[in-house]
This record gives sequence, structure tokens and C-alpha cells, in this order.
Amino acid sequence: FRSGIRFSLDLSVYYNDYHNLRATVPGKPFVVSMDSSPFLVLPYTLENYTDGQLYGLELASNWQITNFSRLQLAYTYMLPNLKNRTTPSEGLGYDLENPRHQISARLGFDLPRRFTLDFWWRYVDELGDLVDAYHTLDVRLGWKPTHGFEMALVGQNLIEDRHPEFTPEFFTTCASEIQRGGYIQLTWKF
Repeated sequence: FRSGIRFSLDLSVYYNDYHNLRATVPGKPFVVSMDSSPFLVLPYTLENYTDGQLYGLELASNWQITNFSRLQLAYTYMLPNLKNRTTPSEGLGYDLENPRHQISARLGFDLPRRFTLDFWWRYVDELGDLVDAYHTLDVRLGWKPTHGFEMALVGQNLIEDRHPEFTPEFFTTCASEIQRGGYIQLTWKF
């Protein structure tokens, strides 16, 4: 590397062992009549029927490109291996849903007159058949007029106007979606 360029790389490999995870267990369907109209009830209960492991790795780098610019890259890979303790053919829904791949890139600049400009792009892989993969972009413009005080203008989720990041645990609730937004941040350190 050229003089003045600083680079670091971090690799983490992990293994988690889980017991008694919550699973959605289908019950026996039955018919109920209400106001002379029959309808079919498909009951589900939440029970601790699942064991399993989660394997993964995280790779992160930090590169100080110049005295006024930096780049941070990160990649995460997760692989769950979950098993129903009773009968694997029941098709249970597991409570350990994670996107398999996540990628992040942050590019920051120290500008003249104590301004900073940061861009943060993220990619999150699909969550099974329930949530599609998505991209986000956040932009932050900060200004430090004095030591210990900072003002910032932040725009979040600028690529799409909204996107879901998870699914609700129960069938009768609606998934909330993360919306595009912005805010002003004031920080005073003393």
C-alpha cells in the first residue's frame, strides 16, 4: 500500500446451537357455524418443538482511502440447520428466520468547513418465500460548527418508498413496512 493509506480486515466465523425454538404447529381443522354460515377453522399453536444450529461468517473491511475519505465494506453469510423434534413431515414454521446474505458499503467524506458526507448502501437477501430481497440507501450530511456540537440532515431508505423487512408471527396481523424518511439530528457532547 502507498504511504498514508490504512486498511484493516476482520473475519468472524460463528456457530450457534439452539434448543426449544418456537415453531408453528398445525392442529386438526374443524367446522364452526356462526349466524347460519359454516366456516372452516385451521388452528395453529406455537410450541417449542425445534432444535438446530446456525452457522455463519462475517467479513468486514475498513479502508482509509485518503485523509478525507474512507470506505467500509461488510458481508454476512448465515446458514440455519433446524429440525423438528417430533415429526419432520408436519411442515412446521420455524422461529429462526434470517436472510442468508447481507452486504453493506459505507463511503464517507470529510469536506471543507467541518462538513461530512456519508453514503450507506445495504443489500439484504430474501427471507424464505415471505420477504423479497431489498436494497437501501441512506445519505447523511453533517456539520460541526464547534467542538462537541454537530448538526446532521439524514435521508433513509432512498431507493424505494417502502419495503418489508420481516413477516408477522401470526396470520391475522399485517406486516409493517419500513418507509422512506428523513430527520434532522443534533448532537451535543460535553
